[in-house]
Amino acid sequence: MKWRLRVAVILSIAVLFTWTWLASLWLSGSKQVELGKFESQDGSIYSGAWVGGYDKAHWDDWTALMGGKPAGISHTFEGFDTHFSYDLSVADEREAVPLITWQPDDPDPGVIARADRSSIDQPTDEIILRNAKYSVDYGKPIFLRIGQEMNGYWMPWCALNEDATSRDHTAADFGNMWRRIVIIFRGGYVRDINLRLTEHGMPPLDAGTGSVDGLDIPPGSEADSYIEPASNVAFVWTPNEASTPNVDGNRPADYYPGDEFVDWVGQDFYNSPWNQPRFILRDKLDSFYAEYSLNRGKPYMVGEYGVSSYTGDDPSFIDNTLSWAKNRDRVKALVYFNGRTESSGQDHRLAYYPNSADALKTGLAKPEFTNEVFPGPTTNTGTYLSWTRRMSPFLEEL
Repeated sequence: MKWRLRVAVILSIAVLFTWTWLASLWLSGSKQVELGKFESQDGSIYSGAWVGGYDKAHWDDWTALMGGKPAGISHTFEGFDTHFSYDLSVADEREAVPLITWQPDDPDPGVIARADRSSIDQPTDEIILRNAKYSVDYGKPIFLRIGQEMNGYWMPWCALNEDATSRDHTAADFGNMWRRIVIIFRGGYVRDINLRLTEHGMPPLDAGTGSVDGLDIPPGSEADSYIEPASNVAFVWTPNEASTPNVDGNRPADYYPGDEFVDWVGQDFYNSPWNQPRFILRDKLDSFYAEYSLNRGKPYMVGEYGVSSYTGDDPSFIDNTLSWAKNRDRVKALVYFNGRTESSGQDHRLAYYPNSADALKTGLAKPEFTNEVFPGPTTNTGTYLSWTRRMSPFLEEL
């Protein structure tokens, strides 16, 4: 009987040791991190979409395509001199959080950085102040993505042409434009805003600014004027996954405005052939993710992704993208581009790719993904702590 008791004790110790060892392995892959603005508290990933239009019918079609589960992020695009009020009302109708991609196509980044005038002869600072005020009055979380894919020549705000010749504005102009917008959105007394602008080599707030379009905006000419901070706005910086042209002066680092001015980082990528084999795409994503998300403590958003008419229906691309996201702790948002790109003629609408649509519907139904955006904290670096997802080396990705 004694030997049986000894065996039982030894087995119990072995089981206890095994479970302790497995728990330590799990915890070694998990750690507590400080959350960024509006980053999910439980580690889940937000789903979002540009649905190809602004009306409710487009949104309902997307929701039906995803098996009745709506996206949590409503993605819309605007030119620089337009109002945010429409995008915000669209997001409200959809009961989603707005992601506004603000495109500095005309005027270009240099004009905005210098506080000059827009193509409709409006002070660019006035446009910034107007949209900051719309954001303040909205009062709920807003993701604001400025000048996406700035390292791709197809975007007018890229500093270089396809043949690597220079345009009228530079990558430094892009950084100054971004910093100017953020400084003005973050508000405060005009004298303090002007101090921050001049510290970064830019002119002070346009003294001719003030109330516009029925919005009560304090005059920029008075040092004691107080601009209410748009603390409900998270700034999202998303270059293209590949710099084109791939030359010095056109890399993501050339356009990065600085940690102080960026809340979320990310990339745009598609399954088009110029993205090279998928293991190369994965390596590019991982390199950027390590440098700008992990090393800088920023949550990561895929600002755009999608299948394309070049390659056709490609559910494996969807599966691998979702797998890649789930196994990167700070990837916290995926925003599908469900539209047609006019410049290239590429069609990314999933209605034409049923297998890819089914793959995304199945993937987004899993518990790692959510359409409920965490509404806080609103500071630039959060005070909440969250267990990170543990990365598995056994899953195939991209």
